[in-house]
Amino acid sequence: MTPTYRVRPFQPGADLEDAIGLYMRHGGSFLRVPDPNDLLEAGEDGTLFVVTDEDAGRQSRMCGVAGLFRTATCEGIGQPGPVEVYKMTGMVLAPILRSYGLHRVLLALRSLTLAHQVATGAALLASVIAGNKASLASVRSGGFIQCETPGWLRVSHRFWNLSQAELIDTVLPPRALQNHARLLLDALSNPIYRCNADDGRPATIRLDLGVGWVTDDPGTLLDCAAGRVPAWEE
Repeated sequence: MTPTYRVRPFQPGADLEDAIGLYMRHGGSFLRVPDPNDLLEAGEDGTLFVVTDEDAGRQSRMCGVAGLFRTATCEGIGQPGPVEVYKMTGMVLAPILRSYGLHRVLLALRSLTLAHQVATGAALLASVIAGNKASLASVRSGGFIQCETPGWLRVSHRFWNLSQAELIDTVLPPRALQNHARLLLDALSNPIYRCNADDGRPATIRLDLGVGWVTDDPGTLLDCAAGRVPAWEE
């Protein structure tokens, strides 16, 4: 039987303890346990998601967390008025879910959730420790491009960095959302993922996207897939 996993919005009242536990067990050497207030705020913003094992019984076991976090407000460069700066950071997956390529789906879900919420006056960045080659490859494959670190970013809330190690700052150009939307549409129509490793993990898993705006109000998905993307800073 193919195991089923479900992506759904973080529930601040029910998921906080399990999410913190997941970071403690599987955060690795580049990711510290986050401030609970960061998780709660992102949960209230609707930009934090969890992955649960739907075959684990009445209390579905949490196997992943991924979110976007508001970190600063600055004056825009390419557009007038203030710009809300969001950071894509802090994704953690239990080992059982690695090697299926789910990071690509979770990256696309987060960026498109922001597109669904904010059409203008936003910027989406990701900062990666220079030695974290896997995360750097992930954000680059997702369309993020390296950018010069602006002054306001240096003094903003740069949470979750384990050290003062060199950071590589990247920004997502809005045009990258077109590929993200196509990927997410494919995830809806083809929810089966194959394992890239031969180490005893299930050969395939099923991923259900239980995110309301994706399934019930897919206008953002269809617009971005057609190239009609938000006017974000880049």
